[in-house]
Amino acid sequence: MLDEMARLCFVLTQRRLRLIKENGRLEDALPKHMDNYANWIDAQVQKEQDTAMTKLNDAAALDRIAVLVDQMKGTPVEDCATAIDRVLNNIENVFAGSTDALEMLLADNTLTKLYIATDACDRSKFIHHLAHSKPNLRILKVGASTGESTASMLKDLILLSSAGDSYR
Repeated sequence: MLDEMARLCFVLTQRRLRLIKENGRLEDALPKHMDNYANWIDAQVQKEQDTAMTKLNDAAALDRIAVLVDQMKGTPVEDCATAIDRVLNNIENVFAGSTDALEMLLADNTLTKLYIATDACDRSKFIHHLAHSKPNLRILKVGASTGESTASMLKDLILLSSAGDSYR
């Protein structure tokens, strides 16, 4: 459900960004991170294989998103769905500069709930596979939080050799 919702949000985000560009609500030069995000959204939509999803009109896509958000209430991914929905609903104002993305996600403790939800997931297999496929992987932690999320991920980065020695 969350995957379908996110993919629908990619499609709608791309449409909304295109529309505000056409209406002149975007500055000519976006900050690099915003430009990167818009390019990433474009890449996600371009990779979308479900053409029925990309052909949905906005009203139908929004209706489907509302149904999915409702179905995810009370599940472990409820807060992820809320955060994605909040970004979609505010994307024009974020890109126009009238809404701060971080403040938007901090409202109603959405970001905190998102951290709690993602920390509850077992990421160990993913981290082990990532470390194995990228043995020279470097981690940069940027942020002002307590570092609990980072610490829980870093413990999974310890690789064990066949002899049982650990590498950091």
